[in-house]
Amino acid sequence: MRIFQNKKFKQASALYIASIGAMFLGFVISVLNTRYLGKDVYGDYKFIEVLFSFTLLFSTMGFFNTGTYLVANEKSDFVQKKIIGSSLILVLFSSIVLALILLGYVFFFYEGNLREYILPLILFAPAIVLNHNLENLLQGLNKIYWLSVLKIGPKILFILSLIFLMYNSFSLMYVLILFYGSIAVITVYITFKIKFKFDLETTKQLLHHNRDVGFPIFIGALFGVASGHLSSLLVSHFNNNTDFGFFVLSLTISAPIGVMPTIIGSTMMKDFVVLNKIPAKVVKSATALSIGALVGFLLILEPFVYFFYTEQYEPVIPLAYITAFGFLMHGFGDLFIKFLYAKGQGKNMRISTMGVGIITLIASMALIPSFGAIGASIAKVVSSTSYFALVYFFYARSIKYQDRC
Repeated sequence: MRIFQNKKFKQASALYIASIGAMFLGFVISVLNTRYLGKDVYGDYKFIEVLFSFTLLFSTMGFFNTGTYLVANEKSDFVQKKIIGSSLILVLFSSIVLALILLGYVFFFYEGNLREYILPLILFAPAIVLNHNLENLLQGLNKIYWLSVLKIGPKILFILSLIFLMYNSFSLMYVLILFYGSIAVITVYITFKIKFKFDLETTKQLLHHNRDVGFPIFIGALFGVASGHLSSLLVSHFNNNTDFGFFVLSLTISAPIGVMPTIIGSTMMKDFVVLNKIPAKVVKSATALSIGALVGFLLILEPFVYFFYTEQYEPVIPLAYITAFGFLMHGFGDLFIKFLYAKGQGKNMRISTMGVGIITLIASMALIPSFGAIGASIAKVVSSTSYFALVYFFYARSIKYQDRC
């Protein structure tokens, strides 16, 4: 019974319940949106969502990764408050960058018919950046309960809003405004619940550390995470937004497969600062739970899609079979990269994500033009397997070096 009283167990349980709850609510949201928007407009909705996530990566400069590293390694509550305040100052700068990138894309590169939807949503840029900042900071602060609220809160608010729309006007513009509005409300609420202090000198220190910690991660993310989003957008480019919607829906359905290792890594981030390696029992537990989740997923996938999404979404089934294996490998990569993150190994993280990004781009360009969404799903597996292999290589090298010391 002692394990149930353990703080880490309680935190991991809270975050796991929130993550699974958020994924369940995400599933409910996808059902409502697919039913009321239709498969074509649903593809447009997911295209805009991925576009904002993709462009967000170019605006952060690694500041929030650095802030997370600093608060995780700082014991003084007063100094932590100043680090949080400094990260909030940088949220404003990153928001301006994000808005400019989106404006530039819409006016100079985008040729589709969604411009009227994208432009008003740029007003939500500060909330989107702030949400990304908080998701990082709360891990470093070990405020797992607030992190749980951040994960599940916007989805609860969004679902309540969608239910309201069902009896009024269920349109793409309204859905998008409520989606980003829900994120804004919960994010701003949590920001004012955690204490912070603005300090110019601390901001300068954060920028100084960013060169060695956050910026290398940022460069890696441009290759790694951005290439994953680009892989999705290529489906829209070479096929259409309907196939793009099928592919992204398959990612939504199969995402829970990799959640447990990621959650364990998040809850143990402060412990990783002082540990020489990840305890074997942690890896074994994550493995057993993840494989069990995968087997259950494969057994229920087909009837699940037919029951909740109807036969018009049948193309999602083979895609989800493939992407599930990708999420399994990605989850384990996340577990080991949290260890590298806690140790401040930004350069190794950069090399890992850059390598994965290059592999993802090669696989996507080779497979998507000919095989469409199926090609994107296979590219997801190749990418995630490469991610795990590279991260584990640097993790193994790190603990071997520590053993010698």
